[in-house]
Amino acid sequence: MNRRLALLALIAACAGPAWAQGPAAAPPTAAPEPTVVEVREPGLYARMFAPAGLQGRAPAILVLGGSEGGVEASGRMARRLAQAGYVTLAVAYFAADGLPPALVEIPIETFDRALAWLERRPEADMGRLGLIGVSKGAEAALIEASRRREFHAVVAGVPSNVVWQGIDLSNWTQAKSSWSIGGRPMDFVPYDASQPFTGIRDLYDRSMRSEGQEGAAAIPVERINADLLLISGGQDGLWNSTEMAARIKRRLEARRWAHRVEHIDYPAAGHGVVGGPVTLEQAQQLTQVGGTAEGNYAARQEVWGRILAFFDRALKP
Repeated sequence: MNRRLALLALIAACAGPAWAQGPAAAPPTAAPEPTVVEVREPGLYARMFAPAGLQGRAPAILVLGGSEGGVEASGRMARRLAQAGYVTLAVAYFAADGLPPALVEIPIETFDRALAWLERRPEADMGRLGLIGVSKGAEAALIEASRRREFHAVVAGVPSNVVWQGIDLSNWTQAKSSWSIGGRPMDFVPYDASQPFTGIRDLYDRSMRSEGQEGAAAIPVERINADLLLISGGQDGLWNSTEMAARIKRRLEARRWAHRVEHIDYPAAGHGVVGGPVTLEQAQQLTQVGGTAEGNYAARQEVWGRILAFFDRALKP
């Protein structure tokens, strides 16, 4: 197999399920099931969840999954957030009907359409708007939040501080960006496959540019008009989310950013650090994308509460 094709196959295999729901954790049993609305419009494939018995409006959160595509993984997180009192919209941006089949030059305007749809819903209080993305979804979330001022709280789980090369097994002969804006591909950091690599983390490590040398591929996070929570795993098996989250925080601090930024790092957890509580068996399965079983378990017991506390503070005054 051609080296570049093998490279992209490895990325797709490792990155697909790893945005880190991992094994699906059961939702809280005490909370009733939310109301679900399927959204199928040109250029928009999404799933809305509204708290059961909602009267009036509730704070709204846009939910972005990772390189698994579709809305199944993001939908699990959106459902949990709805059970905590939020109107949520899980948005697919590829690998769903009417959307691109691969994570290549995905229009960021996809998320603008999602916001416009949500604005028309009587359940959603758009004056109290949040955003959460994990892995490639965190990359997208930081880009979207840097260009839209409506958000008041943003959570970026195992994030990237730069735009990375996209993944397309059907067209592997040239490197392309993951995202586009206004029909033009965004600047990106390509994969360095010039020499043999030992794994996906090794590939990303060698492809990372020195801090401050990322050029136009760096996401302009200082433009974000919201409080920001960054979550990383110190033994991330996909990419160095700890270092990239730290770079985001340092960039904001260097620019005397006016909002609150918090970086929570779980040293013994991996790329599957973000999500609801899991069993020890599920935590062991998450070691496939880094971390120890004990580290993943401990992180997942705590991290969901910290995400909810962050959103509650910003969106439920």
